[in-house]
Amino acid sequence: MQTTWQIKELEPIVFKTCEKPVVSILIPVYNQAAYTYYCLKSIQKYTEDIDYEIIIGDDCSTDATARLEEWVKGIRVIHHQKNCQFILNCNKISKEVKGKYIVFLNNDTQVQQGWLKALLSVMETNGNTGLVGSKLLYPNGLVQEAGGIVWRDANIQQYGKKWEAGEVGVNFIREADYISGASIMIRKELWDKIGGFDERFVPAYYEDVDLAFQVREKGYKVVYQPESEVVHFEGMTERMDEKRMERIEENRRKFLEKWGAVLDRRHYERADYALVVEQMRKGRNLNVI
Repeated sequence: MQTTWQIKELEPIVFKTCEKPVVSILIPVYNQAAYTYYCLKSIQKYTEDIDYEIIIGDDCSTDATARLEEWVKGIRVIHHQKNCQFILNCNKISKEVKGKYIVFLNNDTQVQQGWLKALLSVMETNGNTGLVGSKLLYPNGLVQEAGGIVWRDANIQQYGKKWEAGEVGVNFIREADYISGASIMIRKELWDKIGGFDERFVPAYYEDVDLAFQVREKGYKVVYQPESEVVHFEGMTERMDEKRMERIEENRRKFLEKWGAVLDRRHYERADYALVVEQMRKGRNLNVI
């Protein structure tokens, strides 16, 4: 993807404003203006027949993102006064939503045709679904994640990674242990009851896994919707280095401390991966043993 460009060379993006949106799409950003631009272009192109608003949380960007309003109209941009980092950014901007449903969307994504309608249909037809998420694709079209697995030791695994997008095993609606926060929808009422992402995981990592567990704790289901496809440029906005790996491990331990009893009772060991895949291909729910 092109990452260096001039704003004046780009076609302006203009969204239709909506006083009573059904869905509030929240996009936390820090620099990487090119990704944000093409993410917004994809939303404009592929989101139809649904009233929605877009709220951008600008976490003190130093690139063209700081002047986002110059090249995108019809959205709300909240420029933070100090760098919040991911979790606090999301929690802050979520207080401004008007919609019945909240969608968290990474800026390094490009949504595909019908992505939002597919998520909304699950919520509207299944009142016991609290959170629903998309099929994530690599830019080459292979699956990045089709719902995630959480093992008993609190390590996680992206189910379906590098499979063909048309593979039967990633193309049915099912419950999942968690859905990557790159593209998820949650009921606003439920989000408010939970209180947002758990800030013990600040600045980031495991907050989306924890959210899924909290949704189930409140009596709702976490559902994977394959008809909602989103291309995710994973790793383009943050490189996997030693510091990042240390943060992930630290938050894995925090998550294990918080949810250890649930993991022991309802989740598998990583050695059971073949069994897990077999069950998922058959449409069986993993978190019921």
